[in-house]
Amino acid sequence: MPEPWPSRFAAAMRDEVRHARLCVTVGARLHAPPPRYDARPVRARLAGLPDPLTRAALREILGDEVRHQRLGWTGFGSLWPVLADPLRVALQREASRGLAACEQQTAGPAMRWLESRRPFDPACAALGVLHPEARVEAFYAAVEKLVLPRLTRVGLDGPVAWKNRYRPAGGRS
Repeated sequence: MPEPWPSRFAAAMRDEVRHARLCVTVGARLHAPPPRYDARPVRARLAGLPDPLTRAALREILGDEVRHQRLGWTGFGSLWPVLADPLRVALQREASRGLAACEQQTAGPAMRWLESRRPFDPACAALGVLHPEARVEAFYAAVEKLVLPRLTRVGLDGPVAWKNRYRPAGGRS
């Protein structure tokens, strides 16, 4: 890829590392133990976090994430015209796989939460966590109204990518 894309993607990677460090720093200031890959301590820690500090950290991360998504869309749109057809076909399949992964990661846990009929902790809402029902609705609205049209604008077929998200790699639309 020609410049400025490698530099822009490297900057986004540095932001992600900074986000992880910011979260660790905020946790340390709140006397939380170092991060572990077990969700139970994280849930317990979230219940007691002071709202202004968590909001400040999330606001910082959100600003960077907005910049990263713009970089991804503009970078992809700039490269699409110069890509060979076999790579375009591969990227169409990858878009389908990415949509499936997004659905499983974002909507899936919220749907399982709703199926379990567990109550939603108001402390989570105070931190800005969406109720699982709102999360599911927001996910599917964003896919339909934002993601699929944008995929189509950059050269992919958004509706076909969505339709094929759970088809095997060799599956046809």
